[in-house]
Amino acid sequence: MAKTRRGRALIPTRAAVEAPMKCFVAFLTAAVLLQPSAAPAQTVTLKLATIVGNDNPFTTSAMKFKEVAEAKSGGRIKVEVYPAGQLAKNEIVQLEGMQLGTVDVAAMSLPSIGGKFDPKMLATDVPFLYTGREHVWKVHDGPIGKELMSRFEPLGAKPFCYGGGWGFRGVLSNKRAVQAPEDLKGQTIRVPPIPTLVETFKAFGANPVPMIWGEVYLAVKQGTVDGLELPVTTAVSDKFHEITKYYSRTLHPYPNAVWAKAKPK
Repeated sequence: MAKTRRGRALIPTRAAVEAPMKCFVAFLTAAVLLQPSAAPAQTVTLKLATIVGNDNPFTTSAMKFKEVAEAKSGGRIKVEVYPAGQLAKNEIVQLEGMQLGTVDVAAMSLPSIGGKFDPKMLATDVPFLYTGREHVWKVHDGPIGKELMSRFEPLGAKPFCYGGGWGFRGVLSNKRAVQAPEDLKGQTIRVPPIPTLVETFKAFGANPVPMIWGEVYLAVKQGTVDGLELPVTTAVSDKFHEITKYYSRTLHPYPNAVWAKAKPK
């Protein structure tokens, strides 16, 4: 496992961010405009929630979606973007918001939702499953990906495309860099409440601490945990590189995310 110096980040290309965005703009615009209840002069307001900072690709995609959806609908669609957990503090709350009618659109990762609602969504969260991004997209563009997307519908969400995922994850720590599995031994590492990640870090000898997203920054800053695991995009967009000493590119999982809208009540 290689160590990456703080501040050196691998950010997705613009094409990688915009390709999935075009997918959900086309789908969602058509879906809203074709709703029988939408009278010609009626404005449909959609609340779009992200849990990450303004510079994260998910939030920049959300802002681009707002721009394009409002323009292409001739003003019939208004999109309110709530970044950085303003409307929903984590992905579980995003889905619950869709069920309650407080969130209309969001991107949610398969393992985060699977960890609470559907264990089959954890199938692709096995550590070191993928050889690279092309492998990720081959799986999710195929029958396995379609099957996993369909599992959102019974939960109250209508998925329409994958959105790039959070990227391969690494380990941030204030204790030591991770260049080999034994470097994790004894480290207290925050992980999402996802069974596959908890068991992975136990196997490495770490002390995994499941913790919901909204509590993580303060826990790291105060030293409640030694570190956490995140993709580099979120580490930078949510300022974790400012409060940790090491970022190690372990590349242990790639949790792909699904863009979805709330199913009509």
